[in-house]
Order: sequence, then C-alpha cells, then structure tokens
Amino acid sequence: MSLYKHIYQLILKKLHFKHNKKWREKMIGLFKDSIEVFLIFFIRLHKEVPPPKYIRKSGMLQIRYEQEDIQTLCLIKIGRIISSLNAILVLLKNGHIIEIAVLLRTIKECNSELNFLLEDYPTDKLTSPQEQYIKEFFTEEFEDPSDPIKTSRKHNRVGAKKIHAGSARELYNMSDFIKDPKLKAKIKKIANPSDTQEITQKILNLFSGYVHYGYSQSSELIGDSPPKYHLSGFLGTSKMNEWIDNLITEFDGLYNLFRFLCYKFDFQEEYIIITNKQFDFQKTTGL
Repeated sequence: MSLYKHIYQLILKKLHFKHNKKWREKMIGLFKDSIEVFLIFFIRLHKEVPPPKYIRKSGMLQIRYEQEDIQTLCLIKIGRIISSLNAILVLLKNGHIIEIAVLLRTIKECNSELNFLLEDYPTDKLTSPQEQYIKEFFTEEFEDPSDPIKTSRKHNRVGAKKIHAGSARELYNMSDFIKDPKLKAKIKKIANPSDTQEITQKILNLFSGYVHYGYSQSSELIGDSPPKYHLSGFLGTSKMNEWIDNLITEFDGLYNLFRFLCYKFDFQEEYIIITNKQFDFQKTTGL
C-alpha cells in the first residue's frame, strides 16, 4: 500500500468516526426524548392511582399501596421500565453495552407481563392465572422483615408459558382493530399466537445469557484485533453503532407498548401524543 493511499484511508476513517460520534449523540438525544414521551403515560396513570402511604410492619416503616389492583401494578412496573431506560442512557454514554442487555431482558419480561395482565382489561373478570399473578406480586417477601431468614415465604409464581401465551393472544386480538381486511389478514398471520409465543421465549432465552453470564454473551466483552477485554466500555468502537441500532428497535417496540397501555386505559390524548412521537422517531431513525 502506498503512503498516499494509507493516509487517504486514515482520513476517511477519521471522518467516518466523527460522523458516527455525531450520529451517536443524536440517537442518545432521541432516546432521552422518547423517555420523556413515555413519562406522559406514567404521569397520567399516577394521577389515577391513590398514592402510597407509610405503614408500620414489624416495627419497620414501609411504603405500600392500599389499592392492590392492575392499575397500581402497572404503575409500579412502568416506573421500573422508565427507571431502567434512564439507567440504559447512563450505560450507553459510557459504552457499557453488555450491561444494557441485562436491563433489556428485564424490560422485555415486563412487557410480556403487562400484555398478559391486560388481555381482557377493562373487564372486571380476571382469569385464575391473572389473579394468581396479582396476588403473588403484592405478597410481602418476608412475613417479618426483622427476621427475614425464618419468615421468608414460598413463591407461587405464574409459569412463563402462561404469561407468554396470554401476551401472544393479546397481540393477535389487537389486529381486530385494523379496518383494512387484507392488512388485517396479513397481520393475523404474522401475529399467530403460537408462533409469537415461541419467538418471544427464544428472544428471552437469548437475553437470559446476559443476565446469567453465559459464555457467548459474556465473550462479547472481548473485541478488536488482537482480542482484548473492554472492561471499561466500548466507546470509540464499532460495537457502539451495533448496539445503538439494537436500541432503536427496542425503543420503537416500547412506543408500541405505551400506545397499547394508553388504549387499554382509555387515555386518548396521551395515545395521540405517543403515536405522533413514534412516527417522528421512526422517520428520524429510518425505521
């Protein structure tokens, strides 16, 4: 390789890096704006749920809700999602992309649970698995917080297959609201509950490897040539671009979740705002 060609390639690489850095900053700003949009739903639902109170349990003050229903449960879950998204931004800015995958795994599980719980909402009748899930969620971890070893309880969790089955049916049923018969038939074919359930489980299994420090997922900490560990993050590497692309897809999916929640709770104004913002998000990112 000639000296001039080598210098030319270095210049191109530097320009490309600058372009990537500017693009990354733009996408991070877009993610931050999206979280602000999701907060619109949270704030509205927060107004609908009676506030929590301090109660004394075994001599210890705890913050608890008196109303233990789907609305309260959803508020708490959405609070965790938004908190996790804010944490993802902090990790992204510092290049800790593998740790982002751990949070995405929990968000995806939460997404399935909300779809499962709201399958027939707002009807008053709940299925047995839904009642079991709500009861399990609001049951205290310890009967006596001052003696956690002796008073820890046995869990009665709803099986993942039931949750994913309910979530898959809800996605399938939502296609009934599409007016175009051809498009409706196409969506119903794609959103087949059995296939959706299987795909959801496979995606969650893949992301579980990040939570449990699986071999292939943990090996993603190694990069470059010769290979080396990136224990302080991946800033300045092509991995950043790859994971920002992943986050674009994840945030678009979260827009769908919040639109679904607005529809279920009949938050019409918030639904319009979030729908319009999703359109802008898709246009900006090229989805």
